Amino acid sequence: GCRAVVANTDGLILASATRSYRPTVPQPGWLELDPEVVWSAVCDASREVLQQVATDPPVALAIAALGEAFVIVDGDGHPVTGIILSGDQRGASATAQLVGQLGSRRIEAITGLAPQPHYSASKILWWLRQAAGPREWRVTLVQDFIGGRLGLPAATDRSLATRTMLVDQVSGSWSSELLGTLPIDPDQLPYIVDAGSAIGLVGPRGAALGLNRPCLYVVGGLDAACTALGVGAIEEGQSVLAMGTNATIAAVLGPEATGAGVPTGASVPTGPHVVPGRRLAIGAAQAAGATLRWYRDLLGVPRSEERRVGKECRSRWSPY
Repeated sequence: GCRAVVANTDGLILASATRSYRPTVPQPGWLELDPEVVWSAVCDASREVLQQVATDPPVALAIAALGEAFVIVDGDGHPVTGIILSGDQRGASATAQLVGQLGSRRIEAITGLAPQPHYSASKILWWLRQAAGPREWRVTLVQDFIGGRLGLPAATDRSLATRTMLVDQVSGSWSSELLGTLPIDPDQLPYIVDAGSAIGLVGPRGAALGLNRPCLYVVGGLDAACTALGVGAIEEGQSVLAMGTNATIAAVLGPEATGAGVPTGASVPTGPHVVPGRRLAIGAAQAAGATLRWYRDLLGVPRSEERRVGKECRSRWSPY
């Protein structure tokens, strides 16, 4: 699902609203979200939360988005695929092809990621091997897909771009070596900028979100990185455990955890933090929160009871 949150400049949450949506399984091993369903949920949650702060509308907007997920759009920005999720397994044979061309150690040395089917590169290659798509097409991550609906340039930050397995971890740019194996042109990918970069104003299209005046659009980042920032995990050695659809543990590393210093083989994936000069090592277990949701739905727990128990657990839980 998605959550819209309004916070003040001290980080105090003033209002929030959520909307949920279900993935689809078009074929065994495939896992997608409908881009239009996601867009509608984002709009609905945003309109609800802005009604709660109607007298003090926000001055800036940023998006924290799930990693690995992407959607192919045509030249007019219309989706030609679903939002292909991390758990989608159709890229397994493409992963083997990439490893055959470059080798597992070389891919990890470039990207900081051991080649796996859940990274975007494998499924982009899978798509390229299928029937021809539109003449003009682009890969959008969820962050710049939503930004595009608001009329903003196609831009993403390094923490999110890295999860495509197409970014050179030393330069922080798209890797020409990896793009050449797909093949794909850098112009068919979003521009990579620093997290926190203001790239434009949300104008009239912001009305879909309930915005009644121009709002600064600031590039956000990977959900796990934004979570770490939100709870204060910004210094080397700090870590955070988060449970959403997946369960993740993110540990903050220093800037030296790049290039030849990154171990190969069974290393934990690493990538940029949204905090300058820091990186994150992120381990994940898929279907953590998704499993709990399945259990909730199986038992038919009413939403009101779910909220009551959740609130009680949050009030009692302590990390110490």
